[in-house]
Parts: sequence; structure tokens; C-alpha cells
Amino acid sequence: MTMDLYRSAPTVSKELVQTPADKFITGTFIIVIDRLSSELTKRPNAYQIVSKRFGFLRKLVSLPSKEILERGSALVQAPGRSGE
Repeated sequence: MTMDLYRSAPTVSKELVQTPADKFITGTFIIVIDRLSSELTKRPNAYQIVSKRFGFLRKLVSLPSKEILERGSALVQAPGRSGE
């Protein structure tokens, strides 16, 4: 059994009839999935920035004091700090 997805209109063109489920898929679901995909693509970059700024904290015991001070100063001066 086939369903007629087009209904005749008084004009020459035919109009697509969508079920509520189809409207949800095209109007909401696809947009949400597209946004999710986009955000997941950005995530590795965000983790790389966090690791670059804070990664030295995992090695505090083995780093020389001079390097700890340098990295701590760089962290204080890093853009995007909260409170600014």
C-alpha cells in the first residue's frame, strides 16, 4: 500500500504533506543532532586549551620551582579568567 504524499492544490505545484512525526524530525530532531555534532567537534579544542593551561598541575612534585612559578603566572594572565 502506498500513501499519496502529495495532495493536489488549485495551483500547478504540489504541496508536501508531512505527518506530525515528519515535522518533528525536520523541524527539531535534525537541528538538535546538527548542533550536537557541531559542539562535539569543538570539544577536543576546548580540552586541549584546558590541558595546556592546567596540565602542569599533574606534575607539581617533579617540576622545578622556577617552572611552577612561570606556569602559575601564565595561568593568572590567561585570557578568559572568571571575575574579569
